[in-house]
Amino acid sequence: MKKILAILLTIFLCTTTTAQITNSIVIDRSSFRAVQTDELTGVNIDPIGLDHSRQACARIKIKFDRMNKAQIDALEVKMRSNTDLIKQKVADYYDNVLILEMTAKPNTRFYFYSPEFGESNEVTLNLEGNREYEMLASLNQAFSIVVESNVVNADVYLDGVFKGQTGDSMKCTISDVMIGGHSLKVVYGKVSGEKNIDVNKNSIFFTQNIDQNVTEVNTYKVGDYYNDGVKEGVVFEVSADGRRGKIVSMKQSTVRLQWSSNIKEQKRLIAANRSTDGAVNMAKVMARPDWQSKYPAFKWCADLGEGWYLPSKEELRTIYKYKDKLNPNLTDELSDGLFWSSTEYNYKYLDGKSCAWYVLVGSGITSCSTQKFKTGYVRAVSAFGDSSKSKLDETIVSNHTTSAPYKVGDYYNENGKQGVVFEVSADGCHGKIVSIMQSGILQWSSDGKESRRLIGAYSTIDGAYNMAQVKAISGWRGKYPAIKWCADLGEGWYLPSKEELRTIYNNKNEFNLHLTDELSGYFYWSSTECNHQYLDGVYCAWLVDFMDNFGTHGETKSYYRHVRAVSAF
Repeated sequence: MKKILAILLTIFLCTTTTAQITNSIVIDRSSFRAVQTDELTGVNIDPIGLDHSRQACARIKIKFDRMNKAQIDALEVKMRSNTDLIKQKVADYYDNVLILEMTAKPNTRFYFYSPEFGESNEVTLNLEGNREYEMLASLNQAFSIVVESNVVNADVYLDGVFKGQTGDSMKCTISDVMIGGHSLKVVYGKVSGEKNIDVNKNSIFFTQNIDQNVTEVNTYKVGDYYNDGVKEGVVFEVSADGRRGKIVSMKQSTVRLQWSSNIKEQKRLIAANRSTDGAVNMAKVMARPDWQSKYPAFKWCADLGEGWYLPSKEELRTIYKYKDKLNPNLTDELSDGLFWSSTEYNYKYLDGKSCAWYVLVGSGITSCSTQKFKTGYVRAVSAFGDSSKSKLDETIVSNHTTSAPYKVGDYYNENGKQGVVFEVSADGCHGKIVSIMQSGILQWSSDGKESRRLIGAYSTIDGAYNMAQVKAISGWRGKYPAIKWCADLGEGWYLPSKEELRTIYNNKNEFNLHLTDELSGYFYWSSTECNHQYLDGVYCAWLVDFMDNFGTHGETKSYYRHVRAVSAF
């Protein structure tokens, strides 16, 4: 029965005495570049002088984000190398640009100290005389804020991203909110409140009232019939509050359909490899030219209307798991038969044709050996409620404090690093995390000469050791793309060793609930070299197969494979 509720939502943000505030000044080493020697963004300035020993100097112009002139003026430059600092001044016409002139030397090391914000990271630069350089820096100041409402289980969004729900205390804590402007939104059923806020130490209280009559929100459980007037189906997956989830279509295809009916497309892998999210796979297919004529199984789902898609392998397995609860409300019962999933399998037969996963819904048998030109039945699924709340978002909410002790599979978000714990000490305070995202395909080494020698990255258990061997090579960033991708994530990230990747593989299904890019269907580079040389003189490195049949093998370093980074905490 529906009842009318008069709801007054109040949003109140505050930093309490226990609220965490983190400050750091980050110098972006990757932005370092040489520019003209006598020009600062179009304004001529004095020539570069000499140091106290009459040696040539270099000029560095550092543009600061989120810092004002007074804060930049207060910075102290701390030199860590035998280098003279000759000049330090804020640019006359640009309040956020700091000009430094120092002895031009290779391996010049320095960092900043701020009385207000503390120390920055240290950078090492190679400087040439009478050259002018540019780079970027920024203030990372973050607050832990509290969102309060007079409604339990209200959904909280910051900048359009779901951050959690108000609990029994009608509060939701959001950590690591950067200073500056943000959009805050609280939603309960059909009523919502939204406003722009400015988070800083002098502006921390925000209030917004909504007074509106709304209809009570329906809640669902697995097996319930769903019909909102647009979509009709039966619930097979649902959130804890029963207000959002996924439904399976009332009917299935009357005939067996091909995954792909086009010969060229059958030989192609299109990265529809998500094992838990068929909507992402559907988007990959719909990005293909003339997909409706080439992918019959997907077209059948799309023809049901907006939001319907071919389920992933694991979504189909969930439907099988609950088929006895679903069948009483379905028009076509879930009986035994081969049903296509939207998940590709990274394997090609001798004829060049690739495969996709299927599930026998009557028995739960799952196989990857079926080529895409073969036929199977099709059942569609769709999300209901607010589909913007991903499993990743919900996981962050449940672990929003992200503090020790940790266990394997926990989401980690501290000290500027995000990842999932895959190895942890007995007390849960130290361990290793795997990165949330992965790269596209990259070479282990792109340099022909480097590929023809062993560099000592031989550790099978310690990728950090291997990373150090690579970084000791002159110009390594231009020669080792896979290692560079990891290093570009920030300090402490590295390409995992063979055994570190094996540990990640053993828990990949649990990790995938938290990851932006799932661990499935790819070969991943390890940092461990393989003492094998092909006839062309090229050495190998170890690859790890993250398909359902785990395996490792040596591969030529010039091959393109995926990369996932790890870091210690």
